[in-house]
Amino acid sequence: TCYAGLEALIATEPTDHIPVLALFDHEEVGSTSDHGAQSDFLRTTLERVVLAAGEVGMARAAFEYAVEYATERKAFGAPIHVNQAVSFRLVDVKMKIDQARLLVRHAALLADSGQDFATEAAMAKLAASEAAWFSAWACCQTLGGYSYSREYPAEKWLRDAKLEELWEGTSDIMRLIISRSLFPRV
Repeated sequence: TCYAGLEALIATEPTDHIPVLALFDHEEVGSTSDHGAQSDFLRTTLERVVLAAGEVGMARAAFEYAVEYATERKAFGAPIHVNQAVSFRLVDVKMKIDQARLLVRHAALLADSGQDFATEAAMAKLAASEAAWFSAWACCQTLGGYSYSREYPAEKWLRDAKLEELWEGTSDIMRLIISRSLFPRV
């Protein structure tokens, strides 16, 4: 995909639920020029959308694992998902994942159509990174003590999800970007 002189290559092979992104700048522009700054801004904004898509994938992996575990694991003669504490937590995860996925799609559609998408990219990144964290946390809660074992992927998802909240702008920076769209400077 090409945007204003930037070409994005997204690998389709799964790499531990994190997409591979390569951005190529086809124009030699100094970073001090206006065009160079715009190019850097666009690159960062596109990276946020791609990272958000990967975060949704990570959230889904943790969610699906937790649902499968809650279905198979029995306590007191019944699957643990019959307990509202387990099932309601997983319902909340599903809603957060779907919300993040829709925000990522919206930001990508705006980018594809050539419209401004900086605020939407920040919203997608914020929602997706927080959905990934919540999903990984919920997976750990569902697995209980097993989530600390490296034999289960839950502990890795939890570590990776925290990193996702920091990459390409922390959650607070994403909130700052979004707030500036609500309250533009005069």
